[in-house]
Amino acid sequence: MIEAKSASSDKGKATKARNTVLLHLIQLGLSLTSFMVGVLNVLASRLELYTAANVRYLIFMAFVILPRCLSPLIYGLRDESFRPVFVHYFTFGLKNKIKPTVA
Repeated sequence: MIEAKSASSDKGKATKARNTVLLHLIQLGLSLTSFMVGVLNVLASRLELYTAANVRYLIFMAFVILPRCLSPLIYGLRDESFRPVFVHYFTFGLKNKIKPTVA
């Protein structure tokens, strides 16, 4: 964070660098949560069989799949050309209409 702040005297660039560093820090934290899966699965094995299977599925989705999907999604939403397409499909085309660009 200190390096990102001192790297540029321009306030806009420093803010952008800080936001990027924070995004990477959050992504690293989410990726490190996958190390908790083993401990949580041991705790889930103490539950009833049907409940344990559901809890293990939830743990897998929350701590293994979700952190890996968030980074591309966040970077995609920061991209100006991808954001309108994502919003269009996420709102089922009700919020805005995508206008084709002429190359």
